[in-house]
Amino acid sequence: MTAIAWSKRPQFWCWIAGAAVLVMMAAAKVFYNLPWPELAPAFHQPAAFIFVLLLNVSIVFGPSVIYPLGRFRGAAPRICIMACLLTPVAWNIWEIIRVTAYFSVAESLYYGLNSLFLGALAFTAAQMGFWEAVYRVRRKEPGEKARAAGPILIVLAGLVLVYVFCFWAMGQHWFYFYQAVYKALF
Repeated sequence: MTAIAWSKRPQFWCWIAGAAVLVMMAAAKVFYNLPWPELAPAFHQPAAFIFVLLLNVSIVFGPSVIYPLGRFRGAAPRICIMACLLTPVAWNIWEIIRVTAYFSVAESLYYGLNSLFLGALAFTAAQMGFWEAVYRVRRKEPGEKARAAGPILIVLAGLVLVYVFCFWAMGQHWFYFYQAVYKALF
C-alpha cells in the first residue's frame, strides 16, 4: 500500500498525532535529563524549565490534540483511545524502568500505580470524553438530539478521579492508601 493510500485511511492521522506527541514527550524527557550543569551551567535552569514544561504538556494535554484530530477525520473511538493512551503509558513504563535501579521489579511495577500516573489516565479519559461529546454535538443531524450523556459522565468521572488521586488533601489520602497496600504487599 502506498503512503498516499495509507494517508487516506481515517486512523492514519490519529496515529500520526499520537506518534508526534510521543516523540515530543520522549525528546523532552531526554533533554530534561541531560547533565545541563556540566554541559552548559548557564542554561541549566532555563533548559530544565522548558523541557519539563514540554514533557508535562505532552503527557497531560496530548489527548486534546490526538482525539479530536483522529475523530473528526473519521477514526473509530477505539483507535483514538489507543492513540491517546500511548504517551501516558509509555511515560509510565519509562518511569517504571527508571526506578528498577533502586527497587525490585515487583516494587517498580507497583510504583506504576502512583497517583501521578492514575491522575494522568483519569485526565486523559476526561479529555477524551469531552472531545467525544463535542464530536457528537457537531456531527448530529439538524433536529436530532445529540447523544452526549455518556461522554459527559466520563468527563465528570475523570475529573472526580483526578481530584481524588491528586488534589484531595493534596493527594495525601490516596498516598496513605497507596502506602498501606505497599506495606501489605512488600
